[in-house]
Amino acid sequence: AKMLPSYGSADGDSSSLKDLLSEEVYHRAVGRGLLVLCSALNASLQVAVKMLYNTPGPPSASALSAVRGLLSMVVLLLMVTWRKARKSRRTEETDGLIQENNAARAPPSAAVAMELALWNVGAQGLLNVGLMFTTANRGSFFLQLSVVLTPILAGCFGAKVPLFVWMGAVLCLLGVAFLSLQKADSNVDELLRGFGLGDACCVGAALSWSLYLLKTSWVSNTYDEVSLQFQKNVYMTILYCSWALLEWIVLCAQQGVLLPLSVLWPGWYHVVGLVVILYSAVGPGAIEDVLQQIGQKVTPAADANVILSMEPVFTILLAYYFVGETLKTASAVGGFFIIVGAIFASCV
Repeated sequence: AKMLPSYGSADGDSSSLKDLLSEEVYHRAVGRGLLVLCSALNASLQVAVKMLYNTPGPPSASALSAVRGLLSMVVLLLMVTWRKARKSRRTEETDGLIQENNAARAPPSAAVAMELALWNVGAQGLLNVGLMFTTANRGSFFLQLSVVLTPILAGCFGAKVPLFVWMGAVLCLLGVAFLSLQKADSNVDELLRGFGLGDACCVGAALSWSLYLLKTSWVSNTYDEVSLQFQKNVYMTILYCSWALLEWIVLCAQQGVLLPLSVLWPGWYHVVGLVVILYSAVGPGAIEDVLQQIGQKVTPAADANVILSMEPVFTILLAYYFVGETLKTASAVGGFFIIVGAIFASCV
């Protein structure tokens, strides 16, 4: 994936569209378009996870995360290898004059990659656990609380938090209340009981996702997107595999025998499950990671969040066609308030 040039850069091969629009407007439009695609890919991940949990002998959350991490790491390694070979050929063709915009950027920092990995693991791991106890629709809506959390956290790091953020927070909290009413069969007295473990995990995923978005915005123009995402996925895979190994050790200790690793995914041999997890690692995994960093190079974190908040729309459509989930009235109303709150919160 080619890096979008920074604002004000000149391009002699500009198309007619770029001639009509300023460089800044053009690159912002491309970046936002990539983020819309990312929102669709993120939505498909939730549906894919739900489909995988519906297969015979589904994997545990740790096994799912570990396998996805390994597959994503392999895909990103292939992308890094291809990118280096392509850059080497271009360097030779230009007699050593490196012309690509991202050639001069620093190699990925281990500390930066590790921090991104920790926040991403928190988001994806909690989401995977949450989807075991709640629907894809509710999980997607709760995850959108990140559009309120992101500007608030930015304010904690020194940015001014405008009134629109607090208005968005109130609307999103109202949306959460409606979503909880659905699970409590519209009984207000059961509101707190309606907010279950799966919902809480998805809210935790939203917090981790906000921190990941903020960090990505801060470093996106400093490091090469493919190399940074590959290094980040290496750390993520190590963490996920450690989680899966720990779960396997606990199971063996409980049973008093040495169990096969397949106990974490009894139905690993089913073709549908293998196809679904492969897609989740390639599309919403490796490719989405790279595209999001490219998009965030020219899109502030708050703006990126409101674009990514389109995810519930894609989730509803995909969950309806592939999982058979239906959207109840309370979920529709709650989702509406959360999305409207996202718009307010992103007016930063």
